[in-house]
Amino acid sequence: MTRGGGFESPVYDDHDTAPSLDDMQTHWTSGDEYQESATVVDASAHESLSLQGGGAPEAPVRAVVELPAKEDRVPLTQMDSVSWVQVFRGLPLGGVTGTIGSHCEFVGSEQGAIRLRLDEQRSTLYNDTHRQRMEKALCDYFAQSVKLSIDTGRIVNETPAAWRERKIAERLQEARESIYSDARVKGLVETFSAMVLDDSIQPLGNIIK
Repeated sequence: MTRGGGFESPVYDDHDTAPSLDDMQTHWTSGDEYQESATVVDASAHESLSLQGGGAPEAPVRAVVELPAKEDRVPLTQMDSVSWVQVFRGLPLGGVTGTIGSHCEFVGSEQGAIRLRLDEQRSTLYNDTHRQRMEKALCDYFAQSVKLSIDTGRIVNETPAAWRERKIAERLQEARESIYSDARVKGLVETFSAMVLDDSIQPLGNIIK
């Protein structure tokens, strides 16, 4: 069914006529840019309906990105534990180096020297090659010479990886609230004595722009 009203054509598998709730799958979509999906189950027959609806995107696995435009970059003099997440998201790092960087917190910076701390629980694969790659990426980002040092220890501030996990959790909660509050979902639940499988609710899309 659509948010504008009415059902879309259901998806029929190996049926010449419209199936019953026992084997019917239907979809609803929103006019919004992003969607979420859920499964509604017939409480008595244990059959399901697959639904999609509007909302915001889910965070993807980190991919290598291009450096942002200079006017969109955080100045080195303004870098702190909060802006470090934004800086990191603008670094063209992937693979193991990107993963290691995502588990680093900002410690401090002074006169072109940046200090990071890597989560000690994530330091098994770390070596100086990763530090060198991150240092080069930071030099390119700030368009100046930067000296990077990384130690390992217990993390106190939010790392880029922790930020991403928090955003995913927030988005999932938004998706659940959207699914449960949607009038059409409520109608299906009431009409078919069904229930939404909470574990089936998934935000769709890309939360990290």
